[in-house]
Amino acid sequence: MSATQETSLSNAQQLTTTRESDDALRESKLRLQLAVESANIGIYEMNLKNGELSCDERVRAHWGLSAGAAVDYNTFLKAVHPDDREGTQGAIDRALDPNGDGRCRVEFRVIGIHDEIERWIVGTGQVFFDNGQAERLVGTTFDITARKHAEQRLRESEERFRTLADSSPVPIWVTDAAGGIEFLNAAYCEFFGVTIEDVRGPKWATLLHPDDASRYVDAYYEALRKRKPFHAEAQVRGRDGQWRWVDTYGTPRFSEDREFLGHVGSCHDVTDMKNAQQALRESEEQFRASFEISTVGMAQGDPITGRLLRVNRRYREMTGYSEAELLQLCIRDITHPEDRTADFEQFQRLGRGEVSEYWAEKRYLRKDGKVIWVEATANLVRDASGKPTRTVAVIIDITARKQAEAALRESEAQFRTSFELAAVGQAQVNPATGLFERVNKRFCEIVGYSEEELLNMAPADTTHPQDRQAYLETYPRFLRGEIEEYVTEKRDLRKDQTVAWVSIAAKLIRDSDGRPLRTIGVLQDITERKRAEEELTKANRRKDEFIATLAHELRNPLAPIRNAVEILGLCQPSDADFEWSRNVINQQVKHLASLVDDLIDVSRITRNRLVIKKERVSLTDVINGALDAARLLIEQRGLQLTVSLPIEPVYLKADPVRLTQIFMNLINNAAKYTHGGGQIWVNAERKNGNVTVRVADNGIGISKDDLSCLFEMFFQVDRSFSQAHGGLGIGLTLVKRLVEMHGGTVEAKSAGINQGSEFLVSLPMLVSSSAVSMNKDAAEQKYETRRRILVVDDYPDAAESLARRLKHLGNEVETALDGFEGIKQAEKFRPDIVLLDLGMPKLNGYKAAQQIREQPWGKGMVLIAITGWGQEEDRQRTREAGFDAHLVKPMDYTKLGELLEQFASASS
Repeated sequence: MSATQETSLSNAQQLTTTRESDDALRESKLRLQLAVESANIGIYEMNLKNGELSCDERVRAHWGLSAGAAVDYNTFLKAVHPDDREGTQGAIDRALDPNGDGRCRVEFRVIGIHDEIERWIVGTGQVFFDNGQAERLVGTTFDITARKHAEQRLRESEERFRTLADSSPVPIWVTDAAGGIEFLNAAYCEFFGVTIEDVRGPKWATLLHPDDASRYVDAYYEALRKRKPFHAEAQVRGRDGQWRWVDTYGTPRFSEDREFLGHVGSCHDVTDMKNAQQALRESEEQFRASFEISTVGMAQGDPITGRLLRVNRRYREMTGYSEAELLQLCIRDITHPEDRTADFEQFQRLGRGEVSEYWAEKRYLRKDGKVIWVEATANLVRDASGKPTRTVAVIIDITARKQAEAALRESEAQFRTSFELAAVGQAQVNPATGLFERVNKRFCEIVGYSEEELLNMAPADTTHPQDRQAYLETYPRFLRGEIEEYVTEKRDLRKDQTVAWVSIAAKLIRDSDGRPLRTIGVLQDITERKRAEEELTKANRRKDEFIATLAHELRNPLAPIRNAVEILGLCQPSDADFEWSRNVINQQVKHLASLVDDLIDVSRITRNRLVIKKERVSLTDVINGALDAARLLIEQRGLQLTVSLPIEPVYLKADPVRLTQIFMNLINNAAKYTHGGGQIWVNAERKNGNVTVRVADNGIGISKDDLSCLFEMFFQVDRSFSQAHGGLGIGLTLVKRLVEMHGGTVEAKSAGINQGSEFLVSLPMLVSSSAVSMNKDAAEQKYETRRRILVVDDYPDAAESLARRLKHLGNEVETALDGFEGIKQAEKFRPDIVLLDLGMPKLNGYKAAQQIREQPWGKGMVLIAITGWGQEEDRQRTREAGFDAHLVKPMDYTKLGELLEQFASASS
């Protein structure tokens, strides 16, 4: 063979070998492809140098990509669920470590890029290195969503089982195939006082009573071997260490392929049932003994025929027959002939089950022919199926009671006559039920109910709700016999909802054994007497309040007067303070004169001695005069005033002084009872020959209860707000009487507390026309800031007079007119000493002092309380609020000077 032929043959052999290798490779790839396709495994390969990523359609499907869509590593990573992205990237990074094996496997979620479907994927990969450099990452992806969902459902199923088991009040247990405990619910652990670790494996048998343990354990393991249900009763030790009976049921459980897994069961506490069974046995023994020796007659009979089946000794004695004779008789045979028919019909109804109990008072005809009265009570006894088996009756000899009742009826007839004819209300109450059992005509008239209605009621039902609690604290004790007599005065609420005051005197009547039998009471209507007493009490209370208020009102002007007098003694007539002091004294004396004038006017009105001098007056002039008198108070309180009066003159026939007094009172009231920054409206309009003047505000308002007595003498609304502004409680009384003396009416309205109020005065007019409005803004009095001593008092004259007095002593003084302003001034002014009034609106002196003390700049300030209250409890309260001293108005300047000198020395 030539060389050429050998070469050709070698090439042919190599070609054949190459083709065989290619065929084998194709076959291997085909088998791999078939395996991959059948397993739904996706294959990918990524060039780690340039980031190119190639994958098959299964990978695209796993990533929710549409066919032909471009995919790279960023696309891959973007589709990974945000919660899994870091873990996935970490797995890849670890595979890229050249010191590792280059393998990675990770489970993660993918949110489909185009279909947005969430899938669980398990990804595997192998990194190939070249000289320590990562070249390629080749791997697979597999959709494990179904498996994950199955695992989730399994977890949820197990969680539901555990939740249901733990919510069950019955102890539940689960064992494995060997009989060891796998699960206990909360009720089991609570009942036995154990944890699952305490009874793990076969240790649950330690909970059994020694007498029952062997039998119970053998029965369970027999059921375990045969894989059948289990049922047994045993005594077990409970959480408290006591032995209790449980009834246990167990059901075998199997897997889907019928593999035996153990039992699931429950334990039912049947201790009470066991005890009841034992008690029943003992009860039956006791019944046999007590039946025969009972002191009352007892008999058992056939529920259909009435034939006697069993009788005791006492029953034989009552009827005069022997036991043998009675067992040959029926119940009707010993019943008196006149009672026989009705009694037997009732007994048959019991035997048929139409009624559950039989009761009768009837006569027996004894063997010797004598008649006795008996009270018989019978009950029907049924078997387990509900079929009547016998009657059991208790028979009591009541002959003596019946004879006593006959005598009582005669006595009762005599009593009823005197009871009904009594001139006072009389009633009897049954202590057992608490209900009326007898009332006479006069009692019905007082409380307003008929006799039929009252016999279904208790005394508490007619008692006024506000008196019911006190009544219920004592009257039940009377009914129980703890007290023999019940005497009281209370209010009754009649059927027509009117109130009647009554006095009650009741006595308890007892039976022969000393038990409460009934009460008999006498009721008298004292409504008129109580009304007179209430009016007298109210008048006395208002008088006392008026005297206290009058003293307070007279004290207020005295403080600035005294201050002004002190200043007069320190300055020359040419000084500005001299004229100021004269004006203060003059103004406060006018205020005192006004108080006295009001008192005199009230006295004159009360004695019908007040004379008014009517003339033709202009309504506009009158209201403007009242506004001028009240304007200073309005401006001091920073109130907004809106006035709307007719453009054309409105004339009235009236006393101009008294008319001005009416509106000045109403406008002053609106200003006093409206918080700073509030609004007041005054307007007038004509209607049907009258003019109605409306004075309204958005202030503290008036409660419904106060509206009804607002115009009464000495009445005042809640003093918690008004005490800072004064008032004798007679202004509105004067307004009402003066308006009426002018032939008009006055009315007060309010929606309630903090809802404002309005007063409407209607007067007959001579001439009226249309209205025009006038607005005036309130002005706030401001003071320049200075240093050293701060005076805080809501009474302007008192504050200013005290400030001037202190300035004359060489001090630098600033003032504030309420608690909030005082705190602001103290922070800005930083005084050494603060003279602080207590009874101020907005923020009182106690709270203002506490807030100053809370600030760093206020801890070292000297706080002196100035007030009209000087009792020891008042001084104790100011000390607790943080005050250093307590001075009583009107001010003792000697004492004040000593305090100033004392605190100045302490400071230096």
